[in-house]
Amino acid sequence: MTLETTTIHTIAHASSQISSALKQILDLTPNFEELQKIDKNPDTSNEIRGRINNGNFQLAVMLKSLYQKNKLPILNEILDPKLASRLSLDYIKRFDAKANSTLQTKASENVDPEKDVYKFIEKNSKHYPPSIPPIRNHSLEVKVFTHKSLSRADASQDEKISFTNERLEFQGDSVLNFIMTDIICEWFPSYDQGQLSSLRQSLIKNDRLVEWSKLYRLEKKLCTSKVLNINVSGDEMAKRYADVFEAYVGALWEENQSSSFHTIKQWLKMLAIPVIKNHLKTSGVPAVLNSANSQPLCQMSVTTVDQRNYVGELYSLVGYAANPPKYDIRRLSETHFVATVSISGEELGTGDARNTKLAKKAAAKDALENHKDLVQKYHDIRSKIPKNESIGSKLNEPQGDKPHNNSSKKSHGVGKKDAQAAKMKRGFNDLLKDSGDWDSKSQQKKSKHK
Repeated sequence: MTLETTTIHTIAHASSQISSALKQILDLTPNFEELQKIDKNPDTSNEIRGRINNGNFQLAVMLKSLYQKNKLPILNEILDPKLASRLSLDYIKRFDAKANSTLQTKASENVDPEKDVYKFIEKNSKHYPPSIPPIRNHSLEVKVFTHKSLSRADASQDEKISFTNERLEFQGDSVLNFIMTDIICEWFPSYDQGQLSSLRQSLIKNDRLVEWSKLYRLEKKLCTSKVLNINVSGDEMAKRYADVFEAYVGALWEENQSSSFHTIKQWLKMLAIPVIKNHLKTSGVPAVLNSANSQPLCQMSVTTVDQRNYVGELYSLVGYAANPPKYDIRRLSETHFVATVSISGEELGTGDARNTKLAKKAAAKDALENHKDLVQKYHDIRSKIPKNESIGSKLNEPQGDKPHNNSSKKSHGVGKKDAQAAKMKRGFNDLLKDSGDWDSKSQQKKSKHK
């Protein structure tokens, strides 16, 4: 493997973001118990309730919860501000030797059958369906099976909340999402975000919950208003059956949060066996066993879900406030955009995608991967500019992802910052002349275009 200066810069830049991003996640994100309190708070807006179901947000909640339970000790190393200063090649060699020793020790141990999806299915298929965990708190059990249609018309909001299963259903929905996510991340450590989302959806969709509700005859215990049931559609009745299953999960969690996680998780793992067996047969994507050599939890494949910030990386390599990379975007159709990225009039890369943001990303990626010589040239030029000048004015920083149009705003005079930016631009062009790469024709065309 060979390394170039731009590659090293890109890696260092990405590494510098890990600690700050992780610190922000751990500082701002609630753990799972805190999230449940937010759910229960009647003052929480519907917008917030909708946003907390975002997959990336839930991943942050999982990280925070596991970190607080000392399940991710490596994060302490990453968060150490002095880590970078004490790292050296010798330190890395010792760390690598220690890691290899640990892996060899783990390899000699038996793989936990609970984390091996194939072994778990083989061991437990004959015990399907599993026994449903009992709700020992009688008042909670009554609430699980009390539908909101039984509320009196003149009942207060507090009475409706304390009397029916609505809040338990809402809580159970969150618990079900969280635990099913934990299960499939444990069983399928090589799956990317799209694969995990699709598999989780097959486990928590309404039809599945209705099936499980009927498996335990929960729908037979549901108390509803007979008067209001007259005009209820089949879809609405099915939703009620799914809701009562979620309410049951919510009640199990509410009864004893400190011990219910393991109980609910084991029960749901057993319930999931037929779905997972079918998935393994039809998906064509094998699960990677959670052995000593596999990554814990849900390691997302960066080769499948490309989440690199190519636009930011390119800017950090060749751009600065007075002379950022320019993106020219052409709209070919409603779902086809072509972007060209250039700097000082020289094209660095092109890319096309279904929207402007992805087209810019594709263009930046093309520049970084297929035109490294040009990126290296402008990186060398940028490195010669004094840091206090490269910070400069922010007037020319990259604007949004909107396609170009021919209309332009009227000039309101050239201020001090404009003059400063223009001066630095001239200095950048002088450096280009000195490097022998000055293309007067492209500059004239650019000036004419402006």
